[in-house]
Amino acid sequence: MKFTVVIPTRERAATLQHALATVVAQDYADLTILVSDNASTDNTRAVVESFKDPRIRYVNTGRRVEMTTNYEFALSHVKEGFVGYLGDDDGLLPGGVSMAAKILGRYRTPALAWSAVGYSWPNFPEPFYRHQLTIPFDPLVVRRSGRRALKRFFTGMPNQFHLPSLYGNGFVDTALIRSVQSGCPDARFFRSPNPDVYAALVLTRRMDSFAYSFAPLSIIGGSGSSNCGNFYAAVQGASLDNSAEHVRTASEIKDHPFSSRITRCRSYGHVFGDTVLAAAERADGSVPGERALVAKILGWIAQDVCGKPAAIYEEGIAAIRTTAARYQLERQAEELIGAHPHRPSNAFPPQAPPSAGRPGYADLLTLNGSEFGIQNVADAARFCGNLLGYQRGIELACEDHGAWREWVRSWCGRVLRRVVAGPPRLAVP
Repeated sequence: MKFTVVIPTRERAATLQHALATVVAQDYADLTILVSDNASTDNTRAVVESFKDPRIRYVNTGRRVEMTTNYEFALSHVKEGFVGYLGDDDGLLPGGVSMAAKILGRYRTPALAWSAVGYSWPNFPEPFYRHQLTIPFDPLVVRRSGRRALKRFFTGMPNQFHLPSLYGNGFVDTALIRSVQSGCPDARFFRSPNPDVYAALVLTRRMDSFAYSFAPLSIIGGSGSSNCGNFYAAVQGASLDNSAEHVRTASEIKDHPFSSRITRCRSYGHVFGDTVLAAAERADGSVPGERALVAKILGWIAQDVCGKPAAIYEEGIAAIRTTAARYQLERQAEELIGAHPHRPSNAFPPQAPPSAGRPGYADLLTLNGSEFGIQNVADAARFCGNLLGYQRGIELACEDHGAWREWVRSWCGRVLRRVVAGPPRLAVP
């Protein structure tokens, strides 16, 4: 089984060297590591070549292009097997690719997704989150229905990480991606300024089922130079400098700009909503059920901005009203605004309190990475691999029909799930 890990990068050699180190450390033989350099002017190429690993391929766009174009450029160099994208401040856990191969070999699905470790680099824009390491672990793999997973996406605030999102927490069969491309006049796969969410929605619609591992195989990082960190600053009003960086990045989007269907505002609801519309768009530009989708998106925006600073709240409310007028949804918009009054959440302290560990949800541990000497994603990957026992080999409980066991996990808690969990089990790596 062949795997390709794509790392798109641009002027981020400082984080790339650590992200690349976690992929080079993988023990899987049939692996290609494709670094797609978006015409960087720093020492990106030198960093890549310093690893001297024959599995690495370096490609360069030759000129500065927008993010989705770099994603598409990289995809054109992937010919077969399973492919996953990794940010240049993200990482893979030790043995992650080998574990993915064993899971896919058992389930025979066109995609695998997993829970990912979250890591905030020391320069993350919001001081409270710096060094934070959030580690999920539940040794369970299930088969998820694509239809039910999409339904879950549209419940509450959306989250693409429950889907095979291709970016950061998944591998997808390139044959499925090519089938999507074959239906596009220009054969282009990524058609939204938010390629990760777009890919998750488009691909999940094409599959009956996919494998999902609650045990993490990767780390999704957020740094001061990443889109994640800059966008977080923009929607939180946390840092004027980083908000400006986000605006500058957004201004470079030319090939597939944000849709004019939803008025722009600093909200996760707008980002997800715009991508939902792009993923549903037909070749003729129409969107089935467009008005109902827009009504759902306005709800996401209202739910998101009600807890933000006043300027972002007012911007979101103005966007809701302007968009609602375009679709004759004024009454519904006012009901949404009334149901989500402005209640700004308390500002975070200047920094997170020192702690060896803070309990979160079931099977989720939050640590202050600096207390364990963690300064980058490669350090975090080694630490998590040791903590979770990946180097020693672990067993994952495998459920062919995962709905009932996920229900037990959600409603009855970890202890009861462990009582009813049984064979078959999958030893990895």
